[in-house]
Amino acid sequence: SLYAIAEKVRYEKIGSNKLKGIKNNITKCYENKFKNKKIEEIKTEADVPITESFELYIRSHFFKIKQNNDNLEKMRELLITCITGKTIFDLQEDQGKIVDMIIEAVLDVADLKNNHFAIDDIKIEEKIGNITDIQLIKGTLIDKTIDSSAMPKCINDAKILLINEPLETMKTRYESEIEITSPKQMSQFLVQENNDLDHLIQKIVNSGANVVISRKGVNDFVQESLAKKGIISMRRVKYNDLWWLEKAVNATTCESIEKISPHELGFARKIYEKTVGGDPMVFVEGKSPKSVTILLRANSKQYLDELHRNILNAFHILQNFIESPFVVCGAGSVEGLLSQKIKKQSDSYFKQLQYLQADFENFRK
Repeated sequence: SLYAIAEKVRYEKIGSNKLKGIKNNITKCYENKFKNKKIEEIKTEADVPITESFELYIRSHFFKIKQNNDNLEKMRELLITCITGKTIFDLQEDQGKIVDMIIEAVLDVADLKNNHFAIDDIKIEEKIGNITDIQLIKGTLIDKTIDSSAMPKCINDAKILLINEPLETMKTRYESEIEITSPKQMSQFLVQENNDLDHLIQKIVNSGANVVISRKGVNDFVQESLAKKGIISMRRVKYNDLWWLEKAVNATTCESIEKISPHELGFARKIYEKTVGGDPMVFVEGKSPKSVTILLRANSKQYLDELHRNILNAFHILQNFIESPFVVCGAGSVEGLLSQKIKKQSDSYFKQLQYLQADFENFRK
């Protein structure tokens, strides 16, 4: 079938792009096959099967779309085709803006050299608001607030420490009792608790971190101490947010505060708190992020859900294009285009391709 021929040529093209030897062998083989067709032997259309002529024609014009940033226009066309008629596109005042934003988000995290793009590298956040306020963050977004009002609300060139340990006194798992017989002993007990926390705070300060983000708790004493040193802290951050942070700032969650490694610290161009939809959120803009975030805005949860589905569809389209860079058009457009090309160039081809024109027109009809 014609489809099987097209697939064979596609595989040969993939192999020839990777190995020069294969390319040379295939080229010589089909050059010889083409030359061996003697025009004087062709008397009727039956002497040149349509499959053979189709193979010769498509081999001459078959090409692989190159994966580089020069191909943005092709990605734009695919994306516009995908989202035209959908909410995320039709409700935008500047429709080109949302298309460019999606492409920019994909290019920021995709590995075009290896034809790889993971949709999980793009985080999608939702907040009630105006649909025109949809934005791309080159990093991640945390639906939390900075722990204390005494802490800075913005830090440039942030050094971020991610921890999975509590910065507070923990209750024991088992029942235990401490016998205190005087106010002095009570005071000594509280002082010792604070000394233990002071020791951890000093470890954090020595590491050079000016932002601490923890999955566990951070008590008032630690918050006050960190605020005095100009350090931001965020407590009880979700596990998924910590995972996004690792990719956004190129950090690793610290195994132990007692032994903080410089390689565990992450770096951000800027971290700041901003009110979005009436709620405070923390923006983390990475220096060379491996993940980015798209903040969706709409005036209802129903619209937000629809926008979420729309943008995921767009990501899947671009993922398919990046991983397998071939475009097959529908509605008979492939056959129509081939017919036009054959008709236009038949005069310059060998006699067998002239026969192909008539055969292919009949086949298409």
